[in-house]
Amino acid sequence: MDRTHLTNEATFYDQAYSNNQNRRERGFAWGSEPSPSLVSLLHENHIVMEEGIRVLDCGCGDGRHIQYFRSYGCEVMGVEISEKALELCKERFRTDERVAILHKDLTEKGVLADIGQFDIILDWSVLGHIRRSYQQPYVSNLVSALISGGHVIAVEFDISLPGLFRNRDYRVRKGHYSRGFTVETLTECLTPLRLVDYRAEMMEDEVNGYKFNAVLMQDKIGQ
Repeated sequence: MDRTHLTNEATFYDQAYSNNQNRRERGFAWGSEPSPSLVSLLHENHIVMEEGIRVLDCGCGDGRHIQYFRSYGCEVMGVEISEKALELCKERFRTDERVAILHKDLTEKGVLADIGQFDIILDWSVLGHIRRSYQQPYVSNLVSALISGGHVIAVEFDISLPGLFRNRDYRVRKGHYSRGFTVETLTECLTPLRLVDYRAEMMEDEVNGYKFNAVLMQDKIGQ
């Protein structure tokens, strides 16, 4: 498959992470605190976070969620396509031996096969930027990297965002793809995992007024 779109996405995020002001102008206005949806789903479902727990942060950016999981002692691996974000994240955790930062294309088949399995996998606004033709290999990679009974948390744009989606569930602007979801369509995308809990229309970006839907999914062994 043509992978030109990856260059477009990497360029978008390289520019977005070039400086703080540019990040805000481009909609990166959630700051340094962890996602409220993530925190709520983890704590209210009593998901264990402690030393020995392995976490995969897909699209880790500059590492705000890596920092959150490390505060509980978890071992964290972050994956990114943006060279600028990787640079920032590696610098942030340069002295932390329990953090690994990798440059990988998560839509490439089997790309996670050599890095072991994880108790928790986080997708914060990654699936929503993956075109439909690449969705299946991306989800397969996540499922294959999950331990038996492990959890995936996905937090993506709500379909009803004003000015972003009009009469369809996606938008492409200057090569940058964005897709919105309902809880139901997000859950469907993450088959064969099962839905454990969700948060609907959570405000994750107050500056831009962007609401997100979040789902907590589990490997079928956890049924």
